[in-house]
Amino acid sequence: IIASVEGMKVGGSAESLGQHETASVVKSIFVVIILDGLFAMFYAAIEF
Repeated sequence: IIASVEGMKVGGSAESLGQHETASVVKSIFVVIILDGLFAMFYAAIEF
């Protein structure tokens, strides 16, 4: 979803593509880390 949204923002230049690709990767990694933390807290709370 993040990559799709960033892809829709790309302009007509290669520079724009590179900037949005980098933003997409950074945002995706950030979301994965946040979700990992949330799942860790959830499983710790239910003592799994």
